[in-house]
Amino acid sequence: MLTAIHQRHDVIRQDIAFAFKKGQAQAPLLVFLHGAGEKGISPDDLINHSACTLLQKQLPGWHLLLPCCPSDVASWPRDLVLDCIRNYAQRAQCSHIVLCGISMGGRGVYELLYEYADYFSAAICIAAHGIPNLSSQFNHLPLFIAHAYDDQIVPIERAIEMAAAIPQTQTLYVENSGHNCLETVL
Repeated sequence: MLTAIHQRHDVIRQDIAFAFKKGQAQAPLLVFLHGAGEKGISPDDLINHSACTLLQKQLPGWHLLLPCCPSDVASWPRDLVLDCIRNYAQRAQCSHIVLCGISMGGRGVYELLYEYADYFSAAICIAAHGIPNLSSQFNHLPLFIAHAYDDQIVPIERAIEMAAAIPQTQTLYVENSGHNCLETVL
């Protein structure tokens, strides 16, 4: 069962809400960053999102952390998200932390990896773009990139460029899924 929480960070005077599903003791943590279409979503609505349902089925026993990006920001507030992840991971005593994101959320994954790659065990970027020149900061990390050939929002070339910059990257390119290829790749 997923639980909704609203967390206040008075130091930076911003809120971040999140939903979570507590996993088994010492289980890995998957952090899922949603796309721009869900900005401002409430934790209760995020719990009912198709991505949450898919992740719960695919990862039984894992901890799931689903931050909600505020509607009044351009992209994921990196430091705020990292603080949320650190707090949850410490309380739940997670064995490993895996980042996953789609679209703007995938971009948020890259942004976290540019600065904090050593904190994470692996990453999954779906329908997202990064900066290949910065990939050396996380090229030691297992990375999985998934993208649709017919994505009209983020061209597949952005995914191919990132995968080429990190040779050990695992990739999955799919047909006829468009930008919202999450269900196809999971």
